[in-house]
Amino acid sequence: MKKHLTTRNIVLCGIVAALYITLVGIFHFISFGEFQIRVAEALTVLPFMFPITAIGVFIGALLGNMIWGFGVFDWVIGSSATLIAAMMTAWMARKVPIKYFAPIPPIVINALLVPLILLIYGSSQGYWFLAASVMVGQMFAAAGLGLPLLTVLQKIPALKEWSDEDRADA
Repeated sequence: MKKHLTTRNIVLCGIVAALYITLVGIFHFISFGEFQIRVAEALTVLPFMFPITAIGVFIGALLGNMIWGFGVFDWVIGSSATLIAAMMTAWMARKVPIKYFAPIPPIVINALLVPLILLIYGSSQGYWFLAASVMVGQMFAAAGLGLPLLTVLQKIPALKEWSDEDRADA
């Protein structure tokens, strides 16, 4: 674990967390609720390249949920959903290194867990309606925005080399 606690990785996690919080803040009006597109979820594909960024995405989600979210259940369930999805994305990068699969964990995990938060906080919609609604928003964020982001980042030689090193160490 020591080799993962480098200054570079700590800074990278901080940058990812700050970006996540910033995107939630800028787009908070569409980041929560029965019909949501959390633009910040585009960052959940980053662990495909940099597994350590799962921590930054989680911290960003936790703080974003604490500042603009629904309450303690959002903090726990919503942030955990993001962490699980990010960790699964990092795992997939090792097992199925096809970038087009990177958005699948964020889409599926959030579609299954976020409706629970909405129901706890009083949504009158059914679970499966909410799951479909969240899934559509996640598809836009994780696949529609996240995949192009991943594609651009993979074309930067220094980041590609750094990514290959980090994934080999994970």
